[in-house]
Amino acid sequence: MKLKTVPKIFLFLSAVCLILWLGSYVARHISIYQFFETNTLNLDKELSESDLTILIKANASIINLNLFSYLFLVLFSFLFAITSKINLRNNGWYFISIILFAGTIPFEVYFSTIDLDIVLKVFYSEFTNEDVIYLIMKRIESSSSFVIVQLLAFFAIVYMFLFKPFIKNSQ
Repeated sequence: MKLKTVPKIFLFLSAVCLILWLGSYVARHISIYQFFETNTLNLDKELSESDLTILIKANASIINLNLFSYLFLVLFSFLFAITSKINLRNNGWYFISIILFAGTIPFEVYFSTIDLDIVLKVFYSEFTNEDVIYLIMKRIESSSSFVIVQLLAFFAIVYMFLFKPFIKNSQ
């Protein structure tokens, strides 16, 4: 099926937002886990208060990128789904992609509320490291293994869009 110009634009913008979101998502989790000792949520003893403040501000920028790229990813993906008019009955890859994407949205919205609290504390008010670390720990504890599930789901979506399995033959 050939896509028209408008759906192609929304698909391109969705892909850009997905790349930005995946990159910032992985970067934020790698950098945030460096705050803590291995296999615990105890702060690394080598970090001083000033080091922690700098790391929190740097991570808040990554979280900000993560929030906005996900918001635009959802928006452009929704607009692509509306404008593309791809038949879900004949294109199983697209149906599975929509189910995977829609299934992760409620969880990511919940986690985004915690992230938004972090960003608002860091950028728009005086914050203490303890308050922000508490929010980071809350997000880590509540997300548990969902981070891995979500990454696998989005990699599966990329696979579906690239290789388009599960296409029904129209014979």
